[in-house]
Amino acid sequence: MQHSSATAGGRPFGQSFFRGPQYHPSLRRQMRSASLAGLTLATSLMLLSHPAQAVLAPDQAGMLSKASLSAVPFVANAGQWDARAAFAAPTFAGTLFVTTDGQLVYSLPPARKTAASGWALSESFVSATGKRIITAPVGDQPGAARSSDFTHTHAKASAHSTPAYQRVNLGDIYPGVNVQLRATRNNVGANVEKIFTVAPQHDPKQIQIKLEGANKLEVSAQGELIAHTGNGPVAFTAPIAFQETTSGERTPVPVAYALDTAQQRYGFTLGDYDATRPLVIDPLLASTYLGGTGYDQVNAIAVHPHSGQVYVAGITNSPGFPQTASGAQTSATGASCFISRYSADLQQLLQSTYLGSGDVRCNAIAFHPGSGAVYVVGKVTGTSTFPAGSTTNALQPTHAGAGDANAQDGFVAQLSADLRTLTKATFFGGAGLGEEINAIAVHPHTGFVHVVGSTSSAALPGTLVGSQTSFGGLFDAFAARLPADLSGPATTTTRYTFIGGTNTEIGNALAIDPRSGDIFVAGLTGGGLPAPMLAGAAQAVIGSAQGAFVARLKQDLSAVVRATYLGGSGGDSALSVAVHPVTGEVLVAGSTFSIDLPQRAGGAQSTFGGGLDGFVSRLSPDLTAILQSTYLGGTGNDCVYACQIGIHPQSGEIFVLGDTSGGLPAGVVADGYQSTYGGGSYDNFVVRLNAALTARRAGTYLGGSGYDAPFTLAVAPDSSTVYLTGFNSGGGFPTVNAQQGTFAGGGDGFVSRLSTDLTAVNRIPNPFSFIHQSNVPPNSVRTSNEVRLTITPTPPNNQQTAYVTGAVGSEFCIATQPGVCVTPYVGCASPCFSTGWFSGSWDFLSGDYIAVRHTSANPGGTAETTLIISGSAYPFRSSTGNANIACNLDMNGDNVLSATLEGLILVRAMLGFGADAIIAGTGIPAWNPVRERLNQFCGTNFPYSPSAFQ
Repeated sequence: MQHSSATAGGRPFGQSFFRGPQYHPSLRRQMRSASLAGLTLATSLMLLSHPAQAVLAPDQAGMLSKASLSAVPFVANAGQWDARAAFAAPTFAGTLFVTTDGQLVYSLPPARKTAASGWALSESFVSATGKRIITAPVGDQPGAARSSDFTHTHAKASAHSTPAYQRVNLGDIYPGVNVQLRATRNNVGANVEKIFTVAPQHDPKQIQIKLEGANKLEVSAQGELIAHTGNGPVAFTAPIAFQETTSGERTPVPVAYALDTAQQRYGFTLGDYDATRPLVIDPLLASTYLGGTGYDQVNAIAVHPHSGQVYVAGITNSPGFPQTASGAQTSATGASCFISRYSADLQQLLQSTYLGSGDVRCNAIAFHPGSGAVYVVGKVTGTSTFPAGSTTNALQPTHAGAGDANAQDGFVAQLSADLRTLTKATFFGGAGLGEEINAIAVHPHTGFVHVVGSTSSAALPGTLVGSQTSFGGLFDAFAARLPADLSGPATTTTRYTFIGGTNTEIGNALAIDPRSGDIFVAGLTGGGLPAPMLAGAAQAVIGSAQGAFVARLKQDLSAVVRATYLGGSGGDSALSVAVHPVTGEVLVAGSTFSIDLPQRAGGAQSTFGGGLDGFVSRLSPDLTAILQSTYLGGTGNDCVYACQIGIHPQSGEIFVLGDTSGGLPAGVVADGYQSTYGGGSYDNFVVRLNAALTARRAGTYLGGSGYDAPFTLAVAPDSSTVYLTGFNSGGGFPTVNAQQGTFAGGGDGFVSRLSTDLTAVNRIPNPFSFIHQSNVPPNSVRTSNEVRLTITPTPPNNQQTAYVTGAVGSEFCIATQPGVCVTPYVGCASPCFSTGWFSGSWDFLSGDYIAVRHTSANPGGTAETTLIISGSAYPFRSSTGNANIACNLDMNGDNVLSATLEGLILVRAMLGFGADAIIAGTGIPAWNPVRERLNQFCGTNFPYSPSAFQ
């Protein structure tokens, strides 16, 4: 029976209900660990691709990119769908609708392009007697994803006035059984998983789900639930469960589907488990080896801005590196760079490719914001080669030291997003002993490719510009700007500048300020920088023979705006740099031997641990002040291989990835996913700090009995996931939901995915939200609705830290009974306790009540306070206009909308002017950052437009 009008829960739905996008049905398998200790079970939907549809054709690349943008988390219904729909999650496999009474309706696309219509499946929660259970879905964890890419005009108009959520909570459908839906990204869009949380002493056998719309149900040999439809088979992933012992060890618990084909419903059967233990939520969502039989090391990771897929790059000498068939280069000799592409959940290795032969190493990866092209950079010896024809007409077609195995050049390569085409490769080097490129970023304003590294050459390809127009000596750091297509010959479009004194300088890291467009370079200096660069610097005098430095350059590299040293008397190196998206402050991380790091007082760890420590520092955007520093380290050596930072885009919290040879202070990893040192000579660690660097919020080890070394970290744009990569020798690395679960030999890379809370015990409250306030008077105190913070089940150590950031006057109030913190106020008589209003942090207990407040914008606009708990952000917004639309058309920060500025820019954009023509004569420095804000918050869909060099 083919459905043109679907039936769900016995009620017909008209075709208008399925107004979501109908995409190509190539969604692959998504699996996720589910934990049991009470019990948590997770399952998700997948379509089993027909053989002819297993690989996307090359001409689908554009559709893939566009469709992936529409794969947002759950979007509330604001009239764009049938009134019975409360939320929808458009996916690349179709659309999941969550009805107002708690039913799940899957609108699946046609299996073939020639099919007349799609198919519908529905799931209903039922009692033991088969009676349908009614529940009201609630949006949880507001997301930053765009909701402007719905395919129908009506949906476009309304999606911007409704919030998007990472989760939908269906509540306690059965006694002690909570059900949540989580929107997660995969290789071609979003997917949705059901998470069943069973509290201790409650029975998971209560769970009964009726599945309608299938011709036949069966459980596969792999444990998947298969629903056969007229458009092909649909599968729900096999559930996985475990328990955690008191010592922290995790024991798998057998779990499988229990299928009642006569009633078209299913539940779960479980092996033995201890139902008295507290609930454990596993934040290690996936962790996998990556490599062949030789040596493999993952040096770089990035999340693609269009598809959400995860790209990694590094070095390998394995002849059978995984998944290189159909890649841009399917084989290599010697040591080669590799690039791999994963689904966002790390369950599928979609494509890998070699790059070069001989001795080629990839150090960093980036994407073009418009085309989605992939760039990698690194170093290559003079006897190495790239595929024939790939360097033809390149910026530098041949190695500067061709034929010399000791000569070393940098390189930049561009590949298609599917990694099946090498578009261009270019060498980048001079006549000196060698160059290496360590970092890359594509400029969001201009589309130029910016790279940073070290050189021993007095001249590099292109035009030498900037504050330092001569080589300093030995090795200098350099920053260069290349055309997006990497084509030659080198002209004034290609330019570079040195940063260095008479000894050795190395540029390790690069960041671009999205507002000003200026370039930040971080690294180390062995003797000092030219004095003119240091005028007005936060630290103008180097503290030791080797020091860390940070430099700010104009986006055209024409001048070093300012440089500063960063460090103490023991020796320091900067390994990572980032620009905070909210404050514009500059975050720098690295390693230090110094016991006297500047501005360490008040830091999350204010004293030096011993040996070599990691550090993180926060500087003013103009580099005139070091605002705060903190150590990260124990008594051994820490941050030897990496000290990388990532910033949570919603909460502003700082994630730091590093390594340790003997362990961190116990408090740093307390309550972490892995709270004890794994063994071996080095373990990885990830720590989450508040944006001010004054408090540790969570931390965990990630390592086993082998040798584990981290290299890079990335925070997913939707804020739900932290990715990290590195190298393992000897095996023993913790793997979960692994795409490659076994150590292949030699040395393997690893890729891991963790939730942002990093904790072993769930400390994220049950769903709640603050109600935004519209049309409020300017400069008035706005108090939110009061919410109750409950965690199911109550954690063993029932104290969770909460704090607020944001608008002027941001404060919060916690009380043990309702009504104390909001008007009309209720007295707090004993045994009641209330914090009163304050702006610090507080360890609340499950069951407490909380409200937040701030001062509304003056003279007008939007003000927002963010409550941060366990790595999740909960916004409260007020606006003198519509608070549900965070749209601000003010483009120059003067709080005035002018027909000759904002109006003129909008008219030009709507007429299709180019980026530079849109802003000509307005004083606005760049169009594309403005375009991104308008598209995200104001309902526009202005296309990316390249800018000429400014």
